[in-house]
Amino acid sequence: MAKVISDTDIEHAIKLWKLRRSTRIRIPTLARESIFDYPVSYFRDRPIFVAIYRDDATIQAERAFEKVNENVVRTLQENPNLSKLSFFDQWDDLPCDNSVIISIHIGPRNGVNVEGIFKRLPKLDESYHIRDEKYNIQVVIRED
Repeated sequence: MAKVISDTDIEHAIKLWKLRRSTRIRIPTLARESIFDYPVSYFRDRPIFVAIYRDDATIQAERAFEKVNENVVRTLQENPNLSKLSFFDQWDDLPCDNSVIISIHIGPRNGVNVEGIFKRLPKLDESYHIRDEKYNIQVVIRED
């Protein structure tokens, strides 16, 4: 007997599929020397983003980040290690969920520096102004 598949059925199936994908077997880290040693299938459907940037943050963004650090110390909000905090300047589209962000900086002589793996702390995001324009910094914390 056939059954009509509703939008709710499809949404439910997608949730179950994503749940199964998130519990797949992990490849042991010690077995691999480089991210390039992993098969492409290992990364498929995982919430991994790469943020590649060249320009340094504005002075106003640096000041906004100092304000974030002061607020964290004052309120002990989430009590993160301040040395692990960092930020992106005007990257409003960075994911706010539990996604992993790999930060890569390209220097003035085109040298590449993989800075590490970060996750967003959107509660700590801060805004600043240049003239009458409003901009945002997106606060992140380094993951081990």
